[in-house]
Amino acid sequence: MSPKSLLILTLASVLGRGIAIPFGVINNPTLEDNGTCAAGYNYYNCSNGWHGCHKEDRCSEPTISTPTPTPTPTPTSAPAQAYTSPVPEPTEINTPKIYALNPRNEHHDTQVVDHILLVTNDTDALVVFSGIPAGARDCILKWRTAALSTGRQFSCDGAGGCPVATQQLAGVPSADGNIDINPASLKQYEREEWKWKPSLDFTTWDKMEAVYGKTGPTLDCKQEVVVRLMINNEVQSQHMWGSLVLGNNAATGFYLSYIM
Repeated sequence: MSPKSLLILTLASVLGRGIAIPFGVINNPTLEDNGTCAAGYNYYNCSNGWHGCHKEDRCSEPTISTPTPTPTPTPTSAPAQAYTSPVPEPTEINTPKIYALNPRNEHHDTQVVDHILLVTNDTDALVVFSGIPAGARDCILKWRTAALSTGRQFSCDGAGGCPVATQQLAGVPSADGNIDINPASLKQYEREEWKWKPSLDFTTWDKMEAVYGKTGPTLDCKQEVVVRLMINNEVQSQHMWGSLVLGNNAATGFYLSYIM
């Protein structure tokens, strides 16, 4: 009997008795009833998924893979953009209150003046910026001038030029108190960490025609910032002097900038 005829009889016998046919066997024409195979074939039931009649050992072959459905790609959203806070714009305080000081007479009382006058070893100035809010930071003393054509109040005279030194003070005597403002009364507001330091050199700046400005020293932010100014005689020779006159308005003079 041919293998094909044998398979047909075997299937009829198996189906008639209700015996389940292992997977892959029905496609193998050499499988005989009860797991017996035709001559030259062996029956294999391997853990890799192979089972049925084969001429060669199928158990050493790779595992039969079951096709898996192609996964639906998950939509990806664009990465979140990092938030960068805007850089705050500096706030300015213009036209500080100005006092003229006489360093040669420490007890000489001073008065509020409408401009800055600095003379070597003769006249210093005290500038007071008020109304700085709590929490302010990056306080910087700055200066600017209007164009020469505006008739600005700005001059630097003397062979010694106009190099300016600054010293921050911790405060100033109250205007409604019994203490006058003079070099002697200001000593209580001097601090060891706030020494005199070279800051701005106005020499020849009064000859420039255009609008321009300069950045001075960084100061400790307080609700009231007080700075004393003088001609820096340490950079002048012994017999040289300088005289500086500066206006005190929004166009020409000192101002304070800070950031909240």
